[in-house]
Amino acid sequence: MLAVAVVLALTIAGCGDDDAPTAESPAALTVMTWNVYVGAEVQNVLRVTNDEELAEVASGLVISLETTDFRDRADALAGAIVAHSPDLVALQEVALWRTQEPSDPLSESKDVLVDFLTVLLEAVSTRGGDYEAVAVSTNVDAEVGTGDRDVRLTDRDVILARSDRVEPWQITGSASTFETNLSLESPLGGDFTVERGWAAADLRIDGAPVRVFSTHLEVPPFNGIQAAQAEELIEEIEQADGLVVLAGDFNSPAEDALTPTYGLLRDAGLVDAWQALELPAGPTCCHQDGLRGPSQLDARIDLVLVSPTATTVSAERVGASPEERSPAGRWPSDHAGVVATIAIGGG
Repeated sequence: MLAVAVVLALTIAGCGDDDAPTAESPAALTVMTWNVYVGAEVQNVLRVTNDEELAEVASGLVISLETTDFRDRADALAGAIVAHSPDLVALQEVALWRTQEPSDPLSESKDVLVDFLTVLLEAVSTRGGDYEAVAVSTNVDAEVGTGDRDVRLTDRDVILARSDRVEPWQITGSASTFETNLSLESPLGGDFTVERGWAAADLRIDGAPVRVFSTHLEVPPFNGIQAAQAEELIEEIEQADGLVVLAGDFNSPAEDALTPTYGLLRDAGLVDAWQALELPAGPTCCHQDGLRGPSQLDARIDLVLVSPTATTVSAERVGASPEERSPAGRWPSDHAGVVATIAIGGG
């Protein structure tokens, strides 16, 4: 059980003018990307050295979920989604947390503690929005025991679409895991793979094909794996028909060379929507535990990247201002989001 916990711990570390096209125009697409935060610092499991410590730390995951309260945060996330009304929303760390009592290492936990996707869609609906999930990528899926009960985390990348867009734009979804993923050996024995991947929505706007990705790449210091995952995305993009929008948490700061991934994606011809408009720094990561302190954003790793045939009309951060906190005063996530409007076929 301790070895499985190590897998869980390493899974997640980590304006245009009045005449410009808008999302209501058939020649424009508005995309929001947001890592909504899994809700607990799962890397704490790495500190355990025996089953007793594992039980204590795993219990702490449940306490963290209560502290970061996704149901409260979902209200703030939904508020931003409804306010900006993006056509598509690329989400990362859309967690499904499940439990079972009493603990049983021979069976999977099935009792839902909190399903981020269901809670968020309900919050959006309550605020008057109408969205549906059109693509879901299931990534790492791991379970740990707390002694009295087991806790299971299923991590997902998701794309939501405005319901009024799905049929006229003929949106279809797909998903895949990367061929290259972090593989590690536990000190107690056993090899484990931390699966990551992407979700994609294919659509047509005025007959023109567009493909939008949501992804979450591996964290530093596993830079070689992260870069290999980026190369896989580049291969997918090269095979796509028409315009591509690549959105997500890339764990590769845009303003420095901490990892090679950002440079690889730019060298592949993708345009950084934020940089295209020469906007201020715009850091998106990361608020600390509890989500109640002052802003601590200092790195721009959440990006909307687009084909060079498109023109970025507008881009802005969401969830970065104190007034965007939840009803109970929490930041919506440990990340800020980005929303960008792209003119299709512009340039």
